[in-house]
Amino acid sequence: MNDLDKINKLVKCKTFKEAFVFDGVLTSTHKLPNKFGCKSITLWIFDHRYGALVNIRLHQMFYWRAAVNRKKNILLFKFYSCLSVFLEWFIYVVYSHSISPMADIGRGFGGSMRNLEIGAGVIIGENSFLHGNVAIVLDGVDVPVLGVNVHIGTNTVVSGKARIGDNTIVGPNCYIYEDISANCTVVGNPACVVFKGKK
Repeated sequence: MNDLDKINKLVKCKTFKEAFVFDGVLTSTHKLPNKFGCKSITLWIFDHRYGALVNIRLHQMFYWRAAVNRKKNILLFKFYSCLSVFLEWFIYVVYSHSISPMADIGRGFGGSMRNLEIGAGVIIGENSFLHGNVAIVLDGVDVPVLGVNVHIGTNTVVSGKARIGDNTIVGPNCYIYEDISANCTVVGNPACVVFKGKK
């Protein structure tokens, strides 16, 4: 599978409108205006929860558009590549995130949205919640996978081939490198399961 096939499978939003509504940014209870103006643009840029989320989706969209036009239109390829690189820099400077456009991040992704690192190929299920200073990174060719409705606490690292099951809560200051089954609560370093719910 080449890069274009991969990004075609990963990309969640292919238009600006989809980037704003995919995660419920304009329809959520958060009071982000649904009309463009100075206030909405300011919130879009600087809000660490919703602004960051929209820009992450836009970054992936521009990366995808660049890949689509790589062999079709060199001018569009360069244009979208520049936008993708700019957004990658902007996300890092404003929100302190390092998030690969090749990460598969499900709908409803959220959290404190500060100081996140998410590597290429990482899979994050729908409605997952990450607190600040969280790293989900590759270990060689091994890629971490988070299930649906997973909560990751502050200062936690998930690496390698770790698989975290659905509805699992990971406490702060954990290092996760092995599989964790669904419906568990995990704390400590090394991480240990302190509660295991019904499957």
